[in-house]
Formats: sequence, structure tokens, C-alpha cells
Amino acid sequence: MRDFLVRSLNKIIWLVFIAMIIGTIAGALIALSQHIVLGVLVFFGGLLLSMFIAGSFFVATGIYELCLGIYNNTARSADALEALAGVDPAG
Repeated sequence: MRDFLVRSLNKIIWLVFIAMIIGTIAGALIALSQHIVLGVLVFFGGLLLSMFIAGSFFVATGIYELCLGIYNNTARSADALEALAGVDPAG
């Protein structure tokens, strides 16, 4: 389940990133029709912003995956210790 959630979040992030790049290119082309420097600035500014936002989302997904992994490992360790002690983990 954890792998499914993380892979799904990563796919969503890539889709949002690609949509932002497409929007950046469209905005840069529109700005390019006004002035060449404006078009170049919009393009590079949009690329930087897209990379920053996607990177932030990937970091958040990594933290989420880390927290899920710690929780799952703790639960498995507790079950293993209870089994070694001869205690029924179900209660």
C-alpha cells in the first residue's frame, strides 16, 4: 500500500510539473510576441518556479514515505517482540 501511495503521488507531481512547463512555454510565447527579453525572462522564470515547486513536492513525498516506513517498521518490530515474548499481538 505504501509503494502504491508514493508511486501515485510521484506520478501526480510529474503530471503537474509537465502542465506547469506547458503553461510556461505558452506564457513565454505570448510574452515573446510583445518583447523578446520579456519572453526569455518569462521562460526562464517559469522554469525555475516549476523546478522549485516540483522539488518541494518531491521532498514532501520523501518525508511522507519516510514517516510511513518508520511506522511500518515499528509495528513489525513490536509484533516480532510480542511473538518472541509469547504474547498474542491481537490482544
